[in-house]
Amino acid sequence: MNTVMGNFRIYKAIEVILAIAGLLLTFFFRDQLLWYAFGVGLLAQAGIMLVLDLLAEQRGEVHRHAIKALGSRFYSNRINGKLALICITGTSV
Repeated sequence: MNTVMGNFRIYKAIEVILAIAGLLLTFFFRDQLLWYAFGVGLLAQAGIMLVLDLLAEQRGEVHRHAIKALGSRFYSNRINGKLALICITGTSV
C-alpha cells in the first residue's frame, strides 16, 4: 500500500507537466488547429486525471489508516503453509 501511495506523487507530477504542456500548446499554436486541438485535449485529459488521482489518493489514505489499525489488532501467521490471521486475544479469524 505504501508503494501505491508513493506512486501518486509521481502521477501528480506527470499530470501537472502534461497539463502545462497542453496549456502551452493552446497558447502558442492558436492558429494551427491540429496542435491547438491536441493541446486542449491534453489539458482536459491531464486535468481530469489529476482530479481523479487526488480523490484516489485521499481514499487510499483512509484505507492505509484502516489497514494500520487492523494490523495493530491482528498479526499474520503461517499455519501448514497457509496464511492465517490470528487475533491478539488468541481466537482465529
